Amino acid sequence: MSQEGLQWKSEPEKSWQEIKMKLGQDFSHSVYQGCNVHFKNKLKTLWTTWVPRKDAHELLLDLHIAQDDQTPVTVELLESDKPVKSPSLRQGGLEVVAPSAFPDRATPVVVAEHLYHAHGLHLGKISKKGFHLGFSYSGSCMLISSVRIFYVKCPGYIRNQTSFEEASAGSGWNHGHCVDGAEEVSGPKMECQSNGEWGALIGSCACKPGFQADGDICQACKPGTYKPFKVSGQCQLCPSNSKTLSEGAPKCDCNDGYSRLQDDPWQLGCTSSPHVLDSVSNSLLHGIRDVLVDCSRLTLGKEIGKGEFGAVYEGIFSPQEGQNIKVAVKTMKVGIYSEDDLQSFLKEAEIMQHFDHDNVVKLLGVTLERQQDSSIPVPLVILPFLKHGDLRRFLIATRYGDIPMFVPHQSLLRFMVDIATGMEYLSSKGFLHRDLAARNCMLGDDLRVRVADFGLSKQILCSDYYRQRVAIRMPIKWMAIESLSESVYTTKSDVWSFGVTMWEIMSRGKTPYPGIPNHELLELLEGGHRIKQGDCDNKLYEVMLSCWHKDPSQRPCFAQLGCVLKALLSELPPLEASMEAHYINQGLELANGSQSSAAGPVPDGTVGNLYLPAPVSGTYMEGYLLCNNSET
Repeated sequence: MSQEGLQWKSEPEKSWQEIKMKLGQDFSHSVYQGCNVHFKNKLKTLWTTWVPRKDAHELLLDLHIAQDDQTPVTVELLESDKPVKSPSLRQGGLEVVAPSAFPDRATPVVVAEHLYHAHGLHLGKISKKGFHLGFSYSGSCMLISSVRIFYVKCPGYIRNQTSFEEASAGSGWNHGHCVDGAEEVSGPKMECQSNGEWGALIGSCACKPGFQADGDICQACKPGTYKPFKVSGQCQLCPSNSKTLSEGAPKCDCNDGYSRLQDDPWQLGCTSSPHVLDSVSNSLLHGIRDVLVDCSRLTLGKEIGKGEFGAVYEGIFSPQEGQNIKVAVKTMKVGIYSEDDLQSFLKEAEIMQHFDHDNVVKLLGVTLERQQDSSIPVPLVILPFLKHGDLRRFLIATRYGDIPMFVPHQSLLRFMVDIATGMEYLSSKGFLHRDLAARNCMLGDDLRVRVADFGLSKQILCSDYYRQRVAIRMPIKWMAIESLSESVYTTKSDVWSFGVTMWEIMSRGKTPYPGIPNHELLELLEGGHRIKQGDCDNKLYEVMLSCWHKDPSQRPCFAQLGCVLKALLSELPPLEASMEAHYINQGLELANGSQSSAAGPVPDGTVGNLYLPAPVSGTYMEGYLLCNNSET
């Protein structure tokens, strides 16, 4: 800003005077002084000429002043779309005081020794085309040596296949662009903060099919290699008897004389005669053929959870052209593939494809990916994305205050009704869940609870029970007494687990049987002990006890449990459904937002939901033990 011939306006007239002197500089320059004895101890205001804001959204000020007293000077920002002929003061403004006053009749050298340098004063946001800056002072004498008005910018930014142009602080959300060879997973955006640094990145880009990440850019796959997904990872060599002739291939075409079955995933190798997957039984492959999808329809994003079988990713699924659905994608761990693992994983898909109920998670599709170093394809199970995650994490977050809200008793009962309704549907289809727990129930945007995770599920069509014959990890503290002692599972053993889940809900996610080791649990239950009542009211605890009857035939069915819980809910004052949903969702959004802001520039892990597909080990998750009861 030029300091010659400033022609700033003073009120009252002549209360401020522009002079030339060496004050804080080695050369003579314009200085405004408010030292007229006629206006001593009277309010006097100095207004700058109108200044266009250019690209600024937040203004900062460097100010050099000297005073003979410590009366505050008020700095006021008056924004407007054109020059204001007679600017006027408003309430508020920024107050500045020189910490050291110069004495009466001080020489210029002495005044310079008391010059105060205020740097980076925040004037505030500005949205109009320009502004005047006003300085109001009611002391006896003050000199303004330097006024520097400025704004900061965030530099251009490229990271993780996403680029942002230079932006001014306070400009709001700036929308980024995907680098060449990348596509949006979800719209990337960031805010340029007041300090000139970028805030947390929201959204992301991923390399297109046929491109791999090379630092922050995307590089086309070379001929003979391909990459099918929009996800971080390297290009892969073409499967056997297939090729690519150009760069950037999302798939490999069969060599002359070789082919695949029409229904075979194209990422499998080609053969001279059509074949099915050798590592997957024909009957199981036939069972899931209706839900097999081409992996080009799937875009994988960040990892959002891990479990027994592997990881879960956020993703975008395109069931048909122009339709994009946000999904959760469940996959296997790298390096632990076996035929048994694959059969177990696909068994879940075979079961889930037949589910169609509002309180049961629905399978959207399955795709298979061939790995370069393995003969066994990797299955990816596509599920709806429920952003609020599992019910247990939600309950724990409300108990510890991570979600600043109180969930009313009516809502807890409604969660139980949802689970009972979903389990009634599963039992009517002849399915045992065998891993019912709050961690395996998902909370949707509509606050409806959906039963999930069918990795331990079994279908019982010819009998009413299933006997476990192989060693797998089981949820000890959720298991019925007959399951622990005899490895026998029925719908009534799922009812027992439902009672434990009810207790979890009322305790806001606590682990059942606190302080009881797994190996002591069966003896405790056979002695007639059950989980203590805790914070449950008597009527609800009686329902739980009915689920834990030693004789399975004396336990209620899920239809009866649903009716009893609905009756208990009807005894409570009704909640307006829309208000309840808004209240709880508001708390959830606040919690998610705080996690996002704490995640750093590129949040990459635990924002949103946490899917726990199955227990990892006895030490990883309390309440699990490796069981091996072999019976004939």
